[in-house]
Formats: sequence, structure tokens, C-alpha cells
Amino acid sequence: MEFHPLPSTSINTKYATGRLPTAIELSNTKLTFENRADCGSRSAESRTRLCIVHVASPSPSSSSIALRCQGPCFDCCFEVSKLTNDQDCTATAMTRPASSIPRWMCDTKKRNILAALSFLLIFSVVYVRFTVDSRLAIASYISNLRRDLRSATDANSSPSYWDALLDSDTLTGSQVMEYFLWSNRPSCQLVHDFGGTLYANPSGMDGQKSVCIDPQVAPKPDDCLVYSFGINDEWSFDEQMSDYGCQVFAFDPSMGKDPHDHTPGNVHFYDWGLGDRDKHDVDYNWKIRSLSSIYEELSVRHGRKIIDYLKMDIEAAEWTVLPEIIRSGMLSNIRQLGMEIHLVTDAPLDKYRELAKLLRSMENMGMVRFDSEYNPWFLGDFVQLQLWKHTQGYEIAWYNSNLSRPLTPA
Repeated sequence: MEFHPLPSTSINTKYATGRLPTAIELSNTKLTFENRADCGSRSAESRTRLCIVHVASPSPSSSSIALRCQGPCFDCCFEVSKLTNDQDCTATAMTRPASSIPRWMCDTKKRNILAALSFLLIFSVVYVRFTVDSRLAIASYISNLRRDLRSATDANSSPSYWDALLDSDTLTGSQVMEYFLWSNRPSCQLVHDFGGTLYANPSGMDGQKSVCIDPQVAPKPDDCLVYSFGINDEWSFDEQMSDYGCQVFAFDPSMGKDPHDHTPGNVHFYDWGLGDRDKHDVDYNWKIRSLSSIYEELSVRHGRKIIDYLKMDIEAAEWTVLPEIIRSGMLSNIRQLGMEIHLVTDAPLDKYRELAKLLRSMENMGMVRFDSEYNPWFLGDFVQLQLWKHTQGYEIAWYNSNLSRPLTPA
């Protein structure tokens, strides 16, 4: 390593400007110099101009003292030998020029800009990481809460349990809500969600529909039929079921669109609403039809096939539609049903009991529930039930055990 003699011309130090006529005694062997000169325009060698001062040695017999100077404009080491009190700053020393230090590091303005940019970069990384971790933590919390609620409910419930409970004179609002949340998840070994939109606060998927993929009840790819009611220009479920291999018929009178084939996918759209009978809604100028009426008309397109999956998200009209589906016998023609139920908040307990019993009547006819998830973005105060900030919506799915296929040996 090449060393150069320390130049005799002094620069500003921590203690004085110019030449030091006498040495300065300190109590230890460490000394830090401040270079206040504008060394950015100087040569690499001149950046290391420092003043060497005497340092009182702990031992009078010491023959040399090692000093290391620190700072952005220099990188140097000193060996000072046998200093005497009458030596000044021209004492012999060796220093290494800071040739490895970039010149822009000696520019105060540029250093400040670099420090600010570095701080912003670090802050941005920390903020993004914190935001992502927070959203993941919230999503995980909601998922665990849903699982715990389902587990607690499923562990203490059975079909006969719910029949007895809903007939009980001691039924409470919380118990009715437990029934709506009952997932009966062990009834299906493999459940997949199709469609949905990612929401925040809390983070999660909304509008997805659960499909049981167990071979006894799963829609057969390339040979399945789907009816989807309630689109609202959100086609993710329909497109994914089309990708799965189903022919999809989608319905919604509120979108202001004429019947057409939606792309991408094998999706056929009709501007019909679902009701308990065929009629014209004069308030909205909508054409409303019953499920049996729609099926009869469209069977010329898809044949008299089983509806492998019936999706309904029709904003509380399900409570009018379900009795007609049961009365008409269409329930026996549905392999799986995925539906969001909607609850008003101002009804008495007996009204919720009536709605729960309607779902139980389907289940007693062979519809086996395999999933239920509450909607955390649809909350209200059920005043008469004394339930506050409680969900008003549940995504529930069933399969028809009467249409189960026999398992074939592998």
C-alpha cells in the first residue's frame, strides 16, 4: 500500500484554523478531525490534509501512537513516532489518499439529497411491508374466525338438532343465526370457490360460490349446465364455470342489456328476473319469470338436462322464489344450489324462525348443506334480537343427495 507524506499546509480542524504552533494534549489516544473545507474540488491527495497533534500517551515510554481519521472526504491512517511537546503540525506522518472515495461524496448538497432519498426508500419499503402484512393478518384473522365459528357450530349440531331447536319455545336470535352459519362441512370432502371480488376492510372475497367437487355430485366438465341469477356486470363466476366446462345461462333484468352471448366463455345472457311466477314488474319495467317457466323455454337450447348448479344472488327475492321452486318440483332437477340469503334487520324472532324453517324444509327433502360463510361487509343492528353489527348475509351451498352418482370402483 502506497503512503504519502502529510502536506505541510494545514486545513481547518476541530480546534483551530491554520498552523498549530504547539501540540495539544488530550486524555486519550483517539482523536477525530473535522474537515470543513470544500474538498470536493481538490485532488484526491489533497483531500487528506490533516493536522497531527500530540496525544498524551498512557505510558511515557511509548514510542508511537496510531491514529485513524474518519469522514466522507478522507480515508487515512497515521503513525506518529516520538512526538515532543515543541513539535507543531509539520511533524512527520504518513497518510493514505482517499482515492477510493467518490468525489460526489464530498459535496454536502448531494450527500443530503442522497440521505433524503435513502430515507424515503427505506420508509416506502417498511410502509408497503407493513400494509401487506396488516392485510394478510386481517384476512387470516377473518378466515380463522370463520373456521372457529363453523367448528364450534358444527361440533354441536346435526339435522335433528336444528329441527328441535327451530321448534323450541326457547329459541333465541343468536341460535337462529347459528343455524344460518352452520356449514356442515364434513358432508363434502372437496369444496372449491368459483368467482368473487376481492374487497378490503376487512380483506376477503365477496360473491364467490362454493361448489362441491366430490365425484358423486360434482358437475361433469364438458357436460354440465349452470343457471346463474344476479350478475350486476360481475361475470367472474360465470366465466370460471364456463372455463370448468359448463354451459352457462346468466340472468339479470337490472343491467339494461339485451339478450346476448357473453364473451369470454360459453355464457348466454337473458334480461329476465327470477320470481315466483311470470309477470311484468311495472315499477322497474322488468320481465320476471319463474324457474320452471325459464327452464321450459330454454330446454330447446340445452335439452331437458339436470341443472348442475343453480346460483342465486337476487337481493332477498330468494325468500319468494324458494317456495315456488319446491312447489313446482324444480328442486328435484337441481344438483347443487349456491345462494346468498339476505336478512332484514327489523323483523321479530318468529320471522327469522320462518325463514330458517324454509331452508330446513329443503334440507329435509334431500338438499345437503356443505358450506356457509357470513358476509362481513353487510352488517346491521337486529334491534328485536338484540344483535348489534351483525351480518345480514350468508353464502350457503347445498347438493342434492337424491341426484348423487354411485361411486364406481377404481
